[in-house]
Amino acid sequence: MNAAEPTTTAPALSLPALAVTCPACGSKPGELCTSHSGTRPRRNDVHRARTTAHNTPTT
Repeated sequence: MNAAEPTTTAPALSLPALAVTCPACGSKPGELCTSHSGTRPRRNDVHRARTTAHNTPTT
């Protein structure tokens, strides 16, 4: 799966947290988070840690 796929197949592609690397699974900015085993993309949401990282201001 890549970012070029329509958001109707992966609603998570429209989430602002995709702008940062996921600390939980290591997905790079713009990539969907993966399952804990790393084999399946999380198409409907992102890890809480990624949302927190996105919402935490950098200094």
